[in-house]
Amino acid sequence: LPASSQLRMSSAASIARWAWSSVGVGAPHMAITQSPTNLSTVPPWRKMISVAMVKNSLRMRTTCSGVSFSVKQNHRQQAESALIDHSADLALIFEPVRRPEFETILSVRQTISAIMPADHPLAGSRHIRLRECLQYPLGLPDRTTGVRDILEMAAAKAMLNLRGQIESEDAQFLINHAAAENCITFDIPLGLSKAQLDRRGMIARPLDRRDAPDGFLYLGQLRGRMLPVAAAKFGEQIASSLAATYEGAN
Repeated sequence: LPASSQLRMSSAASIARWAWSSVGVGAPHMAITQSPTNLSTVPPWRKMISVAMVKNSLRMRTTCSGVSFSVKQNHRQQAESALIDHSADLALIFEPVRRPEFETILSVRQTISAIMPADHPLAGSRHIRLRECLQYPLGLPDRTTGVRDILEMAAAKAMLNLRGQIESEDAQFLINHAAAENCITFDIPLGLSKAQLDRRGMIARPLDRRDAPDGFLYLGQLRGRMLPVAAAKFGEQIASSLAATYEGAN
């Protein structure tokens, strides 16, 4: 690689989109390119994805000292568009992938969790029904996020009225709000850190799959495009990290 090669990562906020694109709540998005190499990600998965990115970027820089990285956040539609206009090489997107130009490299199953204070009345349940959550104040991911898409479909199927006292694309804001107001919010495993939840006195409980089906996190690229060497190698490393961390990787 030439010394000027750059891996740029832009993150998409719709709970997990990578072009490197996360999203927004619930879900991440990310993408990668070479000179410059680009990634789009969504805010909800930012935490664990960031760890994987840092570890793999350090590994890349050990063998390719001239490669540099930059990270940005976008909405998931922007993450997909970044692949098409070649401003991103790779994208990580949490539900749904809408563009036929998106070619999946790896998909990872993600179960939506209800996040609440440890002393919440529902905290003792191992799995929680959506209708139980609706009996309490909610902080909801906004409609740009994949988590919200799944929640809306689940509520419509059960003929439930999904209403929150507050909405945001920022998962961390919603978790802080839930801690302060003793309410419930929702996210996926990629966006959750047990250590951070413990520090806030919060817990995460999976939603019953009879109500909310699992979503998928997709790592992909523009269909038919030959990726630069740096982007392709980095994508392989991220795919390996995700597959080693989560069950149901394909």
